Amino acid sequence: MKHFYNIYNASAGSGKTFNLVKEYLKILLTDPQIDSYKKILSITFTNKAVNEMKSRIIDSLNQLTKITISDKNNPLLNSIKKETGLTNLEIQSKSISILKSILINYASFNISTIDKFTQKIIRNFAYEIKIPVNYEVEIKTKDLLEESTAKLISRAGVDNKLTKTLINFSFEKSANDKSWDIEYDLNNISKLLLNENHFEQISAIECKSLEDFDKLKKLIDNKKIKTESEIVNQATNCLNLIYSKGLNDSDFLSQALPKHLKKVKSKNFNALYSSQLESNVKSGYLYKKTLAEDKKSIIDLIKDELYVIFTSLKKKIFKFKFYENIQSNNRPLSILKHINSELEIIKKEKNIILISEFNKIVNNQIKNQPALFVYEKIGVKYKHFFIDEFQDTSKLQWTNLVPLIENSLSQKIHLYQFQEI
Repeated sequence: MKHFYNIYNASAGSGKTFNLVKEYLKILLTDPQIDSYKKILSITFTNKAVNEMKSRIIDSLNQLTKITISDKNNPLLNSIKKETGLTNLEIQSKSISILKSILINYASFNISTIDKFTQKIIRNFAYEIKIPVNYEVEIKTKDLLEESTAKLISRAGVDNKLTKTLINFSFEKSANDKSWDIEYDLNNISKLLLNENHFEQISAIECKSLEDFDKLKKLIDNKKIKTESEIVNQATNCLNLIYSKGLNDSDFLSQALPKHLKKVKSKNFNALYSSQLESNVKSGYLYKKTLAEDKKSIIDLIKDELYVIFTSLKKKIFKFKFYENIQSNNRPLSILKHINSELEIIKKEKNIILISEFNKIVNNQIKNQPALFVYEKIGVKYKHFFIDEFQDTSKLQWTNLVPLIENSLSQKIHLYQFQEI
């Protein structure tokens, strides 16, 4: 079965919008019905883009109502004629009827942001997903997150386990020469709750307790200590290898390799791996041409071994830094679900849904519904999909559209994807 999936890649200013309008108008002008726009869903990502697209289509239709039989200087008209076989008179007559129909049924002129379309689905599925029909949409998510964090901190002294975690987090920050105040960090980490790119990962830790995170911390602490010891020992052995061959730091180009190894030995793992040093060690370019020949020969004999050690140290140091990153995020992540609990209480009290949650709600509840049932609930069955600025579509947004689009493609219905490159 042939699928009608059209992708338009274009750089800014190279005619993407012209093609979008042209393809949209071709559907309207070639369909026997004058209200075929009701069966077209066009999605973009900002209200400004929605208004611009609607204006462009209406203006173009209006222009087509004014063409003459001999009109030849209209690029849009010429493209439509060439690709549809319609005459000037046919295009003009049909455009007049379509324009009148759109103006009378403007609410059915389905060009919207993806958030607005998702909200339409949610409202129609309010009963199935057990949310109040009269919920309000909250856009100022930052204020709610800060309120949730503040409420959580205010519980210190009431919940013993949580209190201990908050105190330990504060002590850890102080030990690392950072402010003991944890509110800023918690506000920062709480943003993950609204980031749909982390939806799956956040869901995965929802079932984890504070004790689970404590166990993870102890495990990572042990791994970190072991890896650090291996790094120091390997750097020490490498320096011993160099000195045992009668070589000095000054025998190496800019003393770069010995300096590097001494930093590693002293547990200074910051700003270590310059591309130049790595390239020199890999190529064996370790000394100046003026170095004595006997020392050149010695370095040439051990340069392969030095590169192996250098590479091994790099991997271990990256592993060590990975463990450090886990440690720095362990405490705030352990508290994340408690912040989310406070957020859920606030949302319930205020009867609101955050705009950032729309795609997550659809993904959780509606994606498993048959496409025909979704169509029935939203009161319209789309035959054509236009997705503008496709490069801005998140994975979750695309996943939510897939059931409708797959159903449409299976019936030889068109999907038009427009994106900048």
